[in-house]
Amino acid sequence: MAHGFCKFCGQAYMIDADPEATEEELNEIATSKCRCDGALQYAWRESVLAVFSQDLEVVFGQENEGIKKLFSAAGEMIMDGKIKTLSVKQSEEKTLGLKMKDKGLCIIVTEKSRMENISYG
Repeated sequence: MAHGFCKFCGQAYMIDADPEATEEELNEIATSKCRCDGALQYAWRESVLAVFSQDLEVVFGQENEGIKKLFSAAGEMIMDGKIKTLSVKQSEEKTLGLKMKDKGLCIIVTEKSRMENISYG
């Protein structure tokens, strides 16, 4: 058994962890057990970012590493309140967006389709 401390309120917790666990790892576990406001907000943030990371894989796949890194960084900035939205015009027909919506991160892909019909008389 080891002790860990909540990163936000300092509450101590007994933790049954690997004897090789670092102080940072013990504190992370303690923070996950704590119910203070800071710890709850942190847990929610980490949960949203974990799901968001999976969504990035689904939406952008393996071939768009640069876009995934950009959106990942922007997602963290949105969660931290540093920016509100991200909008990237990928081509004349495709725009990618990211924003907070209903307490989660929302990826928006807008593809314009254009139909032209030319009639010659």
